[in-house]
Amino acid sequence: MKTFVAVLGAILAAGIIFLIGHGMVARFSEWQNQKDAMIRMIQRNSASYEAAYSSVMNGPRTVESANSALADMKTAMADNREAYGLLKFVLSNKPFFALNADEEKWLAKSRRELGEENETPTPGPPSMPEFVTLNMAASVYDEQRNEIRIPAGTKLKLLSYSQHEIKFRYNSGTYSLPAAITDFKKY
Repeated sequence: MKTFVAVLGAILAAGIIFLIGHGMVARFSEWQNQKDAMIRMIQRNSASYEAAYSSVMNGPRTVESANSALADMKTAMADNREAYGLLKFVLSNKPFFALNADEEKWLAKSRRELGEENETPTPGPPSMPEFVTLNMAASVYDEQRNEIRIPAGTKLKLLSYSQHEIKFRYNSGTYSLPAAITDFKKY
C-alpha cells in the first residue's frame, strides 16, 4: 500500500510539473507572438511610409495624389508610433528570461522612436488624478521576474506619467503600463 501511495504521489507530482512547464511555454509563446506581430506591424508601416514618400519624391501627377500620399505618410507615422509603444511594452515585460541582444536593440529603437532615450518620468501636475482604472487585463513583472496579472477594472494608484506611459503602485510595487490601456486622460 505504501508503494502504491508513493508511486501515485510521484505520478501526481510529475503531472503538476508538466502542467506548470506547459503553462510557462504557452505564456512565453504568447509573448513571442505578440513581439513578432509588433515587429511585423512596424515593418509594414515603414514600407507604407517609404512607398508614399517615394510617390511624393517622384513627382505626383496631381495635387490630389500628392495630398493622398502625404496623408498616407502621416497615417503610417502615427501607426508606427503606436506600434513602437506597444513593442516597448511587450519587450519590457518579457516573461522568465532577460532580453537577448536583438530584443535589446528593438527596445532601444522603440525608445528612440518614442523620444524616450533619456526620459525619466516626471510627476504630473496637481490636477493629475489620484487613481486610474485599467481598461483591459495586463501583466507586469516584479524584480524577480515573477508575473503579476492585473485584471481589467482594477483601480491603480497613479504616481506619474510620461508621454504615453503611466507609473503606478500596485501591491506595494511600482510598475509602468501604456496609458492607452487605462482610462487616464492627460490634464
